[in-house]
Amino acid sequence: MKRKKIPEFHVIGPSDGHRMKRRIKDSWRKPRGIDNKKRVRAKQYGKSPNIGYRNPKDLRGMHPSGYFEILIERVEQLNDVDRNRFAVRLSGRLGRKKKLEIQRVAMERGFHVLNPVREVERK
Repeated sequence: MKRKKIPEFHVIGPSDGHRMKRRIKDSWRKPRGIDNKKRVRAKQYGKSPNIGYRNPKDLRGMHPSGYFEILIERVEQLNDVDRNRFAVRLSGRLGRKKKLEIQRVAMERGFHVLNPVREVERK
């Protein structure tokens, strides 16, 4: 199964040089004005979000890499995780030493690590 492609839902604001560009952020806001053309779904004003754009239940929460994320804080947590379905995200609360250890074990077992630690050579 593949994820659906959804359009970008624009709101009148900074992106189109509108006069209100200093007052509204470009993130989605539900149109509420009585004269708002987007609210009455005039075709030329673009798409609006609705329930029809939702993805199938078994694909929701999936990372763009095609895996589901799992947060790892200890090496033992890798034992009962399916490497074909889950990608590893190293916890931000860990220190560098423990992150490197977990990353090494995860790579050996064939896991996809979403936030790998970059080795920096020290002088």
